[in-house]
Amino acid sequence: MVQRGEKEKIAAALRRLQRVRATGDGFATFDAAVRALRAHPESLALAYQASLQAARIGAFTEATRLFDENDLGRRANSGDAESAVPREDLLALSARLQKDRAFEAEGAERIRLLRQAAEAYQAVYDRSRGYYPLINVATTYALAGDDERSRRAAMETLGVLRDATVAANAGEELWRLLTELEALLILGDLEPAKSLSARAASAFKGDYGDLSTTLRQLGRLVAAKRLSFDVGRALGMPAVLHYAGHRIALPGARGRFRADQERIVTCKVNEFLEAAPVGWAYGSLAAGADILIAERLLERGAHLHVVLPFEKTEFIKVSVEPSGGDWVRRFAKCLAKAASVRTVIEGRYFGEDELFAAGSAYALGLGKLRAQDL
Repeated sequence: MVQRGEKEKIAAALRRLQRVRATGDGFATFDAAVRALRAHPESLALAYQASLQAARIGAFTEATRLFDENDLGRRANSGDAESAVPREDLLALSARLQKDRAFEAEGAERIRLLRQAAEAYQAVYDRSRGYYPLINVATTYALAGDDERSRRAAMETLGVLRDATVAANAGEELWRLLTELEALLILGDLEPAKSLSARAASAFKGDYGDLSTTLRQLGRLVAAKRLSFDVGRALGMPAVLHYAGHRIALPGARGRFRADQERIVTCKVNEFLEAAPVGWAYGSLAAGADILIAERLLERGAHLHVVLPFEKTEFIKVSVEPSGGDWVRRFAKCLAKAASVRTVIEGRYFGEDELFAAGSAYALGLGKLRAQDL
């Protein structure tokens, strides 16, 4: 039995976890969930979150271990009183893990496991009568190539969504819209799907951790049905950017990036970001293009993740101070607002130019991981 004081601590931990999850950083969310579970090992909600977040980052073996070790299957069916996680979600997690395991397999084995997952989602729906497990029945059958069962479940999902009690729940607006969108894609109704995606994008409140799971599923569905539909663009998902550029020369000096070109480069950066909104960006902070790009990103509310090739003080001496002006101040301002700061090594430069290439490769790798996570 979880005591009142412990419940309040668990509730606070869940709120912290939600804030991390909203940033779209799946790895940080998983780490936060595991730390919270270690502090509150009796919490059903935190055990659920730890298993779910492991699945979201592709750590399916760990997700299954957490599910089994915390006895989530039995607890979902035993009337556990903790209300921070809807029972339907807890029941559906086992089916979710079965579906994830299917994508680890190939060929006929994948189809067999997808059908099993669809049947597991059907069992959840038979108990809860909710649209979430039902749309997963439809999509999982679609991914298994069973169009008849998929379309039947999609049509039934649309019927459930029309139910007055569901429609009255304003807090469910985004997820109802996304579920209807998923059903329309299964049925091949692209024009109403495009219109609905614009409404869903307007209803989105910024929890990228939750949206990323839906995007991944919709992406698989679109690929399986060979539909001409860009899910991320339709739902307004910001891009992940890796950036790099030339250092700026001293005023009056010659170079690949002259000081008198700063204004035109700034305009070009703004044009680029206007055309392709960025949510997360990875790169360095050398004087010139790096800092110009970082400043524009921060102005637009992007999450800036800085990678320095070596120790900060040494980096300033090598890559910022030589350009003169107020670049050191601008460097410090960007660094203070960065969502994270990493270094390739905590040592000095010693003329090793390979460190700059390593820093760029590190930043690019981090960006790729975030894009995959989303």
